[in-house]
Amino acid sequence: TSGMPHWTPASFAPNVPATPVLEATWTGLDGSLEVAVPEAARDLTAYDALTFRTAPEEDVADGTDLVVTLTDGAGDTWSAPVSDLNPLAVERMPASGSTTLDKIVLQQVTVPTASLTGIDATDVVSVSFAPAVGTDGTQAGGVYLADLALATSSVGTADPSGPRPVVDVAT
Repeated sequence: TSGMPHWTPASFAPNVPATPVLEATWTGLDGSLEVAVPEAARDLTAYDALTFRTAPEEDVADGTDLVVTLTDGAGDTWSAPVSDLNPLAVERMPASGSTTLDKIVLQQVTVPTASLTGIDATDVVSVSFAPAVGTDGTQAGGVYLADLALATSSVGTADPSGPRPVVDVAT
């Protein structure tokens, strides 16, 4: 019945390692978190997708959105709101009555490398995350971020832009 993040050790398994997670909070739109891409990994065309996991932090009532931006060596950028890539990643799980599903669960966000237009996808130097104005018009928010990675499909034909399986517990 608690809103404990799903990656923390459980009371019945306290020695299970937790997932390293970054917590970022903001009160305006003037900042960002930038991750430099190592030189050996800057050619994103060798991968099917860039992925990361995120969830609104517990102090955010309904959810919060981010803008993910990729920058190439020439300074050109590609950006998209996380809500366009995976709407569930920016929403809190529901809670009602005596049933508390208001858990903090990281949701995967997938950026297909084929969608990276306007930049040189063979020379991506950074990935950054910035706040977006919330649905209630506020600029405050906070998220957890984890597992920023480049992914390649190892089985069958890769289609990271296709429909993803979703379980909706809200209704």
